[in-house]
Amino acid sequence: MPSGESTSTTDSQAFAWQPAAKAASHRQAVGHYTKAKYEVGRRLDSEEEVTAESVRQLEERYLDTLDLPNISDRRFLKLKRWHLEKVAVSKELDDNPHQSVRSIRRRLRKSR
Repeated sequence: MPSGESTSTTDSQAFAWQPAAKAASHRQAVGHYTKAKYEVGRRLDSEEEVTAESVRQLEERYLDTLDLPNISDRRFLKLKRWHLEKVAVSKELDDNPHQSVRSIRRRLRKSR
C-alpha cells in the first residue's frame, strides 16, 4: 500500500462497484446523522435548559465521524466537481429551460 493511503480508503475502493456494500455504508452514515438529529430534537422538546455543555456534547457526537465511511480526498474532489457542475447546469436550465444540457455543459467547460 502506498504511504499515506489508509486502509479505509482501500476498503472504500474495494466496494465501489458493489451496490450492497455501498448501500450498507450509506445506511451507516444516515444512521449516524439521524441519531444526532433525533437527539437535538429531543433536547429542544424537553423542558431542560439548553446549556453550553449540552451543545458541546451534541456537537461532539455529531462531529465524531469515526463510524462513518471514509472518502479519499481524490474521490471527494471529483465528486465535489461533479456536484458543482450539476448545480451550475441546473441554474442555467432555470434561465434557459429549452437549451440542451449537453450544450450548457459544453459552454460551462469552455468558460473555465
